[in-house]
Amino acid sequence: MLAHGLAGAGSLFTGALLAVPTVLLIAFGDWRQFRPHATDLLFTAFVALVGISVAINGVAGDIKELALLSLTLAAYPAARLSGRHLLAPGFFAVASAAVLAVAVATAIALAKQWTWSHGKPLVFDQFDAAPTQCAALLGLLVLTIATSEKLSVRQVTLLGLAASLPAAIFAASMVRFTFIALGLSLLAAIALKPAGAGRRAAILISLIVMSASVLGAAARWHQATIFLHHAATVGDLAARAPDARLYLPDPADAAHCPPIDIDNSIAVRKQLYIDAAAAIPNAGPFGIGLDGFLARSCIKGFSPHNAFLQAAIEFGWPAGVILVLLVATRFRRDTFAMARISAGFRFAACALLYLCLLAIAHGRISRELGLFMLLGYAAELRAARRAIATAWMLRPPLLTR
Repeated sequence: MLAHGLAGAGSLFTGALLAVPTVLLIAFGDWRQFRPHATDLLFTAFVALVGISVAINGVAGDIKELALLSLTLAAYPAARLSGRHLLAPGFFAVASAAVLAVAVATAIALAKQWTWSHGKPLVFDQFDAAPTQCAALLGLLVLTIATSEKLSVRQVTLLGLAASLPAAIFAASMVRFTFIALGLSLLAAIALKPAGAGRRAAILISLIVMSASVLGAAARWHQATIFLHHAATVGDLAARAPDARLYLPDPADAAHCPPIDIDNSIAVRKQLYIDAAAAIPNAGPFGIGLDGFLARSCIKGFSPHNAFLQAAIEFGWPAGVILVLLVATRFRRDTFAMARISAGFRFAACALLYLCLLAIAHGRISRELGLFMLLGYAAELRAARRAIATAWMLRPPLLTR
């Protein structure tokens, strides 16, 4: 976003920005210690089904989505081979710089578009999804703080206060579900109850909720009430705002596709989920092809906004089931036991819950790089769980007793 907005970079730059680090992480990963386990086999089966579906059905939309899907899938082996270093200080520093830069750009856009009825500002006059996408990255930073073993309560409070400013900016940009998902994930951090982490997460919940609701949404109360009105009248077109933009279906679809208030994201998602539920029975074992849903929904050009539903529709029922299993197997009983003693496991559990919630509400399978990276990271932690448990039992406090 910054490269496109500030320097006018094109899609080749975006591809290189995503591909080069991913390839380096795979090439210089820890191949010597790699031992495949059940999660790796599930991932391999998912990739195989995606490949078969694309070979049979092709790509219905932009071919660039296939390149993005390839990079998204490559994130799993990248994290599987190099994931032990994911929580290194460099990750926090680079992600913090990106959040700060986009928060500043969003604040500038907000100042220019404060009373715009759409609510979500166009960052660099191009990207209304920028605040939502960057808020997702902010959420990962907050979860890193909440699950850390090295930070004191004072440090957590200071970092939480620092995170409150971009959180307020993104909340004022009408980012909503991302903060709900973050709050639920912080509650999960409390439930895991490692030493001190519950208190850290509680502090962060208080600070983020205060900044998101009081400082952010309240600052643009007029726009916030518009979104509340959308939620209350999601199925009532007669109660829509006078200046609402209606999406009218194609005449051939008018019998089963109602007009949609395109500014009401809840109404849009409701219709997309209805269309997705209708499409699943006809998807078959290999689906309808990448982005095949775009032309078959009532709202043309929209994905289902749910990565799991999209996988089942476009790659087939088996692929959808395997993707769910890939996530479900990361929440085993031993994972929760390890989360109580390991910051890495704790972060993986909370962050994976967070990204899954976002994938259900905002997801597009070709752009779920973060989700597949967390799956690879969690798989790497599982492979190293004995070494992590041994290191915990031999930690210095025990040796000095």
